[in-house]
Amino acid sequence: MYAIRYAILAVIGTIIISCKRTVSKDNTDPIVASVYRVNLYQSELNSIIHPAVNKRDSAALAKAYIDQWVKDQILMSKASSFSVDNQRINRLVEDYKKKLIKFEYENQIIAERLDTVVSDLALKSFYKENKEQFILSEPLYNIQIAEIIADKSELKKLYTQWGKDDAKDLANFSKISLKSSLDTTVWMTWQEIEAWSDKFSERKAQRVGDQRVRTENSEIFLKVRESRPIKDFSPLPYVTIQLKQMILHKRKLDLLERRKDELYNRALESNEIKIFVE
Repeated sequence: MYAIRYAILAVIGTIIISCKRTVSKDNTDPIVASVYRVNLYQSELNSIIHPAVNKRDSAALAKAYIDQWVKDQILMSKASSFSVDNQRINRLVEDYKKKLIKFEYENQIIAERLDTVVSDLALKSFYKENKEQFILSEPLYNIQIAEIIADKSELKKLYTQWGKDDAKDLANFSKISLKSSLDTTVWMTWQEIEAWSDKFSERKAQRVGDQRVRTENSEIFLKVRESRPIKDFSPLPYVTIQLKQMILHKRKLDLLERRKDELYNRALESNEIKIFVE
């Protein structure tokens, strides 16, 4: 770690040719750049470069940060010379501050009160109510697939096992395969299936059935359990993650709205709300 930091200091020394190596008043934090009497200190530079970064990347990060810092200071100096409406700036600052405070408070409410458990029943209910939002833009295939290295004497037995769709046989495929996807809830696009092999027939995949293709060193087994055409509804397992995100987002909005109503009612009961226009 110390060696890397020492390397960074050495690099900075070569980068900032135009600046003399001065230090802060307490002689512990070197100045690495200065623009219009505004200083960039070594400590700030160190804070943006992780000690584990190698020497070359450290140099690149340091140079990029310094270049951007210098440009920002020059722009700020130029902007400061313009006449500005201080009242407008103050209003903007105050408005931004209020938004930040509100944002932090809302995050606290969410962290303390949000129920993040989404049950299967909640998923199915939300999916049923919002199916129109999940129209397929490309076909999907509910498949099982496995790639296996096997000699010819084994293939006939493996073909039979694959066709039987028995749980024990499929478990055996999982053990002997180079790679496999045997979960019956998995849906793939044709592009994802072609990533296994471009020898599979998309036309045959439109109906339930098996396909097998050979590569130079392996056999790839594909079982199509179901297919969904374009403009059909997405199967629930395929959009589960998206559904959970949507449900939690709705819960957040509902939670914050309820909290606003609670605070409003309290203020109303304590006579803190006064409206002077009709």
